Amino acid sequence: MAKTGFRLSLQDLAEIGQKYLCNSCTFVLRDPVQTECGHHYCRSCLDFLLRKSSDAKCLKDGNPLRKTLVFPDACIAREVLSFTVHCVYVEDGCTWTGEIRVLERHLEECPFVRVSCMFSSCGVLVKRSELAFHLENECSERAVTCNYCKMSIPFSKVKVHESTKCMSFPETCGLCMKTNIPREELKYHHDECEEVERECAFAPVGCKEKKMKKSERENHLRSFVMFHLNLLLVFVLAIRDQIQWVLNKMSNLCEELGNLKALKETVIEMTSQIAALIISNTEVRDELKLQGARTKAIEDNIKEQIGGEVPGGEVLRQRHRDRNEIPEDYEGLRREFTRMSQSLEVLQTAFRQMERELQSQNQIIAMSGVNMTDMEKDLRRLEDTSYKGVLLWKISDFAKKRRDAINGSNPSFYSPFFYSSRYGYKMCARIYLNGDGIGRGTHISLFFVIVRGENDALLRWPFTQKVTMMILDHNSMEHVIDAFKPDPLSSSFQKPARDMNVASGCPMFCPLGELDRHAYVKDDYWSHCLVVTQVNMGEVYYMVRSCSFCT
Repeated sequence: MAKTGFRLSLQDLAEIGQKYLCNSCTFVLRDPVQTECGHHYCRSCLDFLLRKSSDAKCLKDGNPLRKTLVFPDACIAREVLSFTVHCVYVEDGCTWTGEIRVLERHLEECPFVRVSCMFSSCGVLVKRSELAFHLENECSERAVTCNYCKMSIPFSKVKVHESTKCMSFPETCGLCMKTNIPREELKYHHDECEEVERECAFAPVGCKEKKMKKSERENHLRSFVMFHLNLLLVFVLAIRDQIQWVLNKMSNLCEELGNLKALKETVIEMTSQIAALIISNTEVRDELKLQGARTKAIEDNIKEQIGGEVPGGEVLRQRHRDRNEIPEDYEGLRREFTRMSQSLEVLQTAFRQMERELQSQNQIIAMSGVNMTDMEKDLRRLEDTSYKGVLLWKISDFAKKRRDAINGSNPSFYSPFFYSSRYGYKMCARIYLNGDGIGRGTHISLFFVIVRGENDALLRWPFTQKVTMMILDHNSMEHVIDAFKPDPLSSSFQKPARDMNVASGCPMFCPLGELDRHAYVKDDYWSHCLVVTQVNMGEVYYMVRSCSFCT
């Protein structure tokens, strides 16, 4: 697009005479031309007027404008370009002055020129010198950090982010009205919320208690232990009876299946015999037809030669009639074969039905077996779980697990769970057979872990009981023993918000070189003991025991 005249400040326009202003755009002349009537226009403004209308007229006096009678005015052009002017934004504080020929070059970098924000959705016009401040502090699309999750987001989307997407935004539980719960932890809070009502854990096996809050469920579980065990026993016995019934029915089905197989073999054998008999009778019938045709031909030939009845002809015809009775026996056999084929189809249908029933019973037995296996595992786990604050952990296949730890395929693993008391803290141990942290490659690292348990709401937090960890020498010569008291400020000993807290313990528990000097490993077994000192009435007393409890 062609440029119009030079835009100047009001201060400079007042000082420049009218003859230097374009009669079309009213700005200072750029590439001035003079018409035949003596008036001046910018080159681009005059071209626009001539294109706009074929009979264009001068805007000053109305005389016709003819392109052939228009010429450039070099004198005016030199005078205009030599004018000394101020910046267009002098009223905003710009102090620049210079010839008009370099004015536009100055405007390309003048800090007082108003430019659009780089974000189209913002669209604000600001001074070039203030653009950086605008982008950092005023723009609706500027990047800000969420106060909760520390994520960088546009300022215009902060409210939407906080209301729907921020996982660290503090929420309020609608049941217990607890506040400042991070949104991502709200679902975990519902698992332990005191006001959430749920059925008893033994409802699937027959407990009819109505839905209860958490404290009511815990009291219910403590108060009805024997009742729940009886329900579980009845459930297990019912499953046992069902399995026994299925086994008995399977035994009967197997016996009937054996009979069906024997009957099927008999039918198949008889079918083969009937098929062979049919083939044989067919051959005899064809032969009889051939013999009958030959006999009649001979009889007709004799009649022609002697001109009368053939001697013995009646006897031959009687024999022929007797022979024709054979096909009737054949039809009877054919009907018998059809009847037996239909019986075979009925037996095969019954056989397939019994096979489907047997398959269904097998599926029931398999599912019952899985349930029994799961229940046996649960019972074994309950039998192996310690409720005395003592964990005796025997690690089998020690050599293989040590190799896995060295090559990094399985650097650590957890012990079975144990409890400080019947309704106490739930805990476990974690071991690194090739070390962890500062003990990696040089020591065995052993850690203590607080696990989220069923009775956490009844316990005192943080966990403050003394923890003693041992590696047992099977020759009872030199056990490795270490103990510590928990730091009440550490997150490792607070009430678990997830399945497990962060482990805490000894990264340099036992030097690897000691494994060959003592009988810590025997028959590829490693024995480890962990003791949690009991708490009684808020005071700690120490359990003094020998290692005999580990044997």
